[in-house]
Amino acid sequence: MTIAPAALGSWHGEIWLTDSVLTDPHAYLDRVADYQRTRLWPVLVPSGGLGIPPETGFVPEAARRAVDRHDPQAEAGIAGAVMIANKRPAYRLGLVEANRPADVPARLGRPAMSAILRSWEDRFGATLVLLGAREMMLSVSAPPTELHHALVVANEHRSFCPRLPGTLPQLSRGLVRLRRWHFRWR
Repeated sequence: MTIAPAALGSWHGEIWLTDSVLTDPHAYLDRVADYQRTRLWPVLVPSGGLGIPPETGFVPEAARRAVDRHDPQAEAGIAGAVMIANKRPAYRLGLVEANRPADVPARLGRPAMSAILRSWEDRFGATLVLLGAREMMLSVSAPPTELHHALVVANEHRSFCPRLPGTLPQLSRGLVRLRRWHFRWR
């Protein structure tokens, strides 16, 4: 089985990592597409730096059609591909054997994080895209659409990542229809 075309890598415990940074957004999309067959969920791993790049207009047509069908994993593929296309900061590709994307942190020794992600994955289609020592990004296919629901989620986010900026009302307003959830820890 070819894990990542044109990419060399090796296993580091429960995660396979490319030796170099990803430069081809389609490599990430291909790994998302392979997930049902391989059970290896792709996750972007920061290669230095903690910044999250701004999104660009890169959205492959096949992935765009998948999102129109509200496929959380396909939407996660788009989010990862966009981050790779931005080329800053650089990310390595990690592959982790998991029954679902939310189980990746548990496989890497973070079971409490996985418990929270499972809930968000079930309720909001929140799918893991990026996981580093101090940051995480989720693609969210069904975010809260009403402020009172977003307030509940804002409380969960604040409990999960206590140093999120802003007040709870500000956080909840920002979560309405937000399709990318970013978390950073110090």
